[in-house]
Amino acid sequence: MSVDIHTCHRPPSGRLRLNASSRVDPSRTTMIRLRFIREINKRLNELKRDIRISIVDRDCFDIQPNALRRLSPARYKEFAFERSADKVQAFMAWLEEQERQGILHVSRRPGVHIGIEEAWTDVYIDSAYQRGLRNGRSRLRAAGYQLSLFDEVPGGIQAVMGRRFHADRIGVIYSRTYEDLKSVTQFMNAEIRRRISDGLTTGLARGLAEGKSPLTIARELYKNTADRVDKIGKVRARTIARTEVLNAHHEAQMAEYIQAEQELGEPVMLDVVLGPNPCPICVDLEAGGPYTTTQAMGQLPAHPNCVCAHAPVDAGKTRK
Repeated sequence: MSVDIHTCHRPPSGRLRLNASSRVDPSRTTMIRLRFIREINKRLNELKRDIRISIVDRDCFDIQPNALRRLSPARYKEFAFERSADKVQAFMAWLEEQERQGILHVSRRPGVHIGIEEAWTDVYIDSAYQRGLRNGRSRLRAAGYQLSLFDEVPGGIQAVMGRRFHADRIGVIYSRTYEDLKSVTQFMNAEIRRRISDGLTTGLARGLAEGKSPLTIARELYKNTADRVDKIGKVRARTIARTEVLNAHHEAQMAEYIQAEQELGEPVMLDVVLGPNPCPICVDLEAGGPYTTTQAMGQLPAHPNCVCAHAPVDAGKTRK
């Protein structure tokens, strides 16, 4: 049976009733995911721009032997080696450096004197984790569990996130998100290498035989290369952004429920909250509740587009 997982929301009937925005996205992470995806698009579009300037404007492969050299701080015909293999190798080394400065950029934390670095992706994971903590605490209080607000805790939510219990969890997600992006760029680069290699050999010969101008051939080579950035880099990186934001939210929310059990000395039972138009996978999860925190751990997100969340059953029902 095919399953539509492009939307994952709550059916019309069910145990939990939340406001309209929560029913659309019970995780309440829509804006975080959109900001993350916008930043991915920006960084990969900048990479495409650099590829276009290098291949077309600056003729880095020397496809256009009579092209006018314009004033520019960068070198023209930078990869104008005799052998195509050398051209490809030099271009890929340049591409990987561009990626290290863009989609894979890491920076030293402000005020830190030792070698502690952070990826640009960390800020989105951090926001999603905070949102998960706040959502978890809010839902616990709404269900009747007697817990303080984070604003009443010394140091606030930042102090809470700095505790080992949370720091270890969020650190794993930081690392996994960055490593997944590295894997995406590696796969994308393999496809780009193949396109460049083919373009400088069979593509160049075919283009000249067809009477195309060197500039047209260079533009076609760029188009074929940029296509891999769009269809591999962007598509897979967006999936990572959506999934890891939701993973961070779920990890934080579950950590909050587990902490509540330990602090209050009583179990917290959880329902799955959905919105409109649910997929069959998540409808089944919702129908199977309520769950213990042990059972619910790792249950969500159920798939890359899953926006489900857990919410505690009323404390009075749990205590009966």
